[in-house]
Amino acid sequence: MDLSKNITTFGIAFILSIAIFGTFRALERNSISKSIFELNLEKLKLKTESKLEMLWKHYSYTNENMQLPEGLSFKNIVENAFIIDESLQEQILGLNKIYLDLISHGTDSSYFIEILNTYGPFVGM
Repeated sequence: MDLSKNITTFGIAFILSIAIFGTFRALERNSISKSIFELNLEKLKLKTESKLEMLWKHYSYTNENMQLPEGLSFKNIVENAFIIDESLQEQILGLNKIYLDLISHGTDSSYFIEILNTYGPFVGM
């Protein structure tokens, strides 16, 4: 009887150990995937920022030699104008759509025109 009780206790402890291990592995995977999404979002922000800056320089050179207002950067624009309080996946999808639109349409992109309409009147020439 004592042996039976020890085997049962060992079995329960073993199953509990596996359950705890499985939980930690799941949390670890979730943490890793979140980190990957955050890294992808940051890369996409940098790419979008760079593309906006290039388009702005092209537009300002061919039109009015405009510059962004003092203290405003393309990073601020990407962070504040395009990133909405959504899940990481939704932010990535939305920003990717904007980036692809900027690539496809250049200064005719609706997003670039929105930036011109928003910040254009405040630029120093």
